[in-house]
Amino acid sequence: MYDLHLHSSYSDGDQSISELVAALAAAEVRGISVTDHNGLWGDAEAAAAAAEHDLEYIAGIEISARAHGADLHILGYSHAWQAQVLAAGLQDTRSGYERRAKRMIELCTEVGYALTIDDLTAARSHQQQPVYMAYDVGRMLTRKHGLAVAEARKLTSHGGSCHVSYGEWALTPQAAVDLIHDAGGIAVFAHPGTVSYEEGDDTLNTILAELVAATVDGVEVYHPFHDSITTAHLQQYAQQHELVVTGGSDWHGPGRYHEGSLGKIGLPDEDWVRVGQRLQARFPQAASTH
Repeated sequence: MYDLHLHSSYSDGDQSISELVAALAAAEVRGISVTDHNGLWGDAEAAAAAAEHDLEYIAGIEISARAHGADLHILGYSHAWQAQVLAAGLQDTRSGYERRAKRMIELCTEVGYALTIDDLTAARSHQQQPVYMAYDVGRMLTRKHGLAVAEARKLTSHGGSCHVSYGEWALTPQAAVDLIHDAGGIAVFAHPGTVSYEEGDDTLNTILAELVAATVDGVEVYHPFHDSITTAHLQQYAQQHELVVTGGSDWHGPGRYHEGSLGKIGLPDEDWVRVGQRLQARFPQAASTH
């Protein structure tokens, strides 16, 4: 099995890269991609750790986007990212996340849970120029105010008193796909079945059609929160539109909301091969030197 959706402590995961990769090796996963949000902070470390444990590795990222009133994620995979292209294209997104975090802090304070941006910074002392996420705010609600993890997540998630949706700083899906392609990667629509589609049930198909028009490369079919009906629908859609199929545990650490998915949710051999083939088709020079 291959796991192409993983998060470390460089974004909203609880485990360091070394802890994460060791856990994957223990779960007998054969190949991985660490897809931290909007940055490549742990890429070199993850590649080295994967090699140490004799795991195949593809560099990854998960980029924030927004369309039709929905917060979306676009995964990117590459054998050789152009890191400066990604960083430049995500500058507004990263700044937007900081403004969002500050607004969430204000909302938490208004409902009786005082926080500061310094609280978030202190918890990310291991990282230069971090992107503060809802996870960071929720973690501080737990550490500073003693809230249960589930309660903190409820407050900071969609519909919660302290939640703030993505703003205009989030890329459009088209822009996210273009950025990934420009930076040397293939683009995949992440966990389509988990998104809150405020404009109605048919929004998923609308977004899928727009992404196909934007030359997206694939769709994440296998995910812990996809039921059998969603999985079958996405599998059929991918086949009809010649998209690669991806999947993974979306692992964030022990005790988090995808508990038990590590080593259980991911790609079979044939789909892993197709991901590599799509990369080679788009970027033959990079793939041939990998």
